[in-house]
Amino acid sequence: MLKVLFYQKSDRVNKNGESPIYARLSYNNRQISMSTGQAISKERWASTNNLRNPLKIEKEIVIKNLLDLFQLNAAKKFTELFRIDPEVNLQLLKAEITGKAKIDQPKGSTIIEIMETYNIFFTKRVNSGERAPASLQKYKRAKDLLLNFISSTYKQEDMPASELSSSFAFKLEQFLKYESNFKDQTGIKNNSMESI
Repeated sequence: MLKVLFYQKSDRVNKNGESPIYARLSYNNRQISMSTGQAISKERWASTNNLRNPLKIEKEIVIKNLLDLFQLNAAKKFTELFRIDPEVNLQLLKAEITGKAKIDQPKGSTIIEIMETYNIFFTKRVNSGERAPASLQKYKRAKDLLLNFISSTYKQEDMPASELSSSFAFKLEQFLKYESNFKDQTGIKNNSMESI
């Protein structure tokens, strides 16, 4: 998983005699560095064991807390990207952490793109013998059902994943129960009205 290592660029010194603290993000033998926006004197960085020792100076406690928050945010963003594609792009991760949109990146993944990406990943697991081919067929069928639902309900070929909502889930449930032929292919029947 993602590893975050904080280090100081001691060759740079600001007007307060402090050097910037950087973070090195490492994953799958790849790494990228970025500024944390924090700075500390070389002497205090060394004497506190890179802020790992118990701290007494309030400013250093604040910096340590901010670095902890940085690490948590990096882990959160990494997890979000990992769910879409396990081969996380560290440049994209850096852009996500800093809030800077990458020029060649779309505004956001779409529902079908996420399904397709996952199915490609799942295919690799099937080919390696980790999962059963029947499970892959179910995921492919799920993608087809989503395509039909989005086309029928929203008159679109795809939708941004950011538009997923409780309303979307409710409409999808109704579509699967009453409009799609999903129940016919699986033997599922809607018996909710039969007892009335």
